[in-house]
Amino acid sequence: MFDKQCSKLLLRHYPYDLSIQTKKRAILFLEPIYSLLVLELQTLKEFLDENLKTGIICSLQFSGSALVLFVKKKNRAL
Repeated sequence: MFDKQCSKLLLRHYPYDLSIQTKKRAILFLEPIYSLLVLELQTLKEFLDENLKTGIICSLQFSGSALVLFVKKKNRAL
């Protein structure tokens, strides 16, 4: 499912962007949802650095937050 070779392929791009309609006067939560362990923070930073470098993901200026899930591998590593 998460093949390294397949992860280097990008999906077809479309000539339009989809927008997210927000409610007027909605309040965004600008605080952490939960705290991460040091190992989780390090793993997340390495993942983001590697995928930003290869272009799989791109930087986005957003003042909200996103949930990050960690699933241990068979060898018990993150």
